[in-house]
Amino acid sequence: MLLIIEIISYLFLTYLLYFSQELGRYAVGRWAGIPGDKIKIELFIFPQRTSIFNGRGWVKSREEGFFSAYYRYDPGWNFGFIFAVSGLTGESAVLILLYLMLRAGGFWAQARTAVFLSVLLAAGLLLYDIIYTWRKDIIIGDFISSYAINSRYAVIYVLSHFLIRAVMLSFL
Repeated sequence: MLLIIEIISYLFLTYLLYFSQELGRYAVGRWAGIPGDKIKIELFIFPQRTSIFNGRGWVKSREEGFFSAYYRYDPGWNFGFIFAVSGLTGESAVLILLYLMLRAGGFWAQARTAVFLSVLLAAGLLLYDIIYTWRKDIIIGDFISSYAINSRYAVIYVLSHFLIRAVMLSFL
């Protein structure tokens, strides 16, 4: 029974981390000027997706036309890079908060698990983005999209994304 509860808690934690990416993307999209009725989070599909209305239909965050749909609402790309990394930023914010709460409560193993799951999620998405972009010749995903917008900032951002997690693990 304990094993089942542990598996469910890992699944919930993974869901929470992935959802926080979509929440970050939604929040920055709204901040960047996308009207509330033109952006949405699809909660009850797996994995969750943020979708933007492109004038003809809804485009999901891992579909080819997602950043074109974003461009419709930010034609000067004033917030393009921030929007591209907003999913990663949302996850980092939730992870740091969760990590601090778990540590304060004495749940060291759970804090470590949360960080490890975040690293696995980020590494899996990075690998997926690289392979998909390479095979289909389509820019897709947070990592590749941010790299296409500003390669130097993207490399720094991705390295800091993993460095923050390494620092958290070093304190456990």
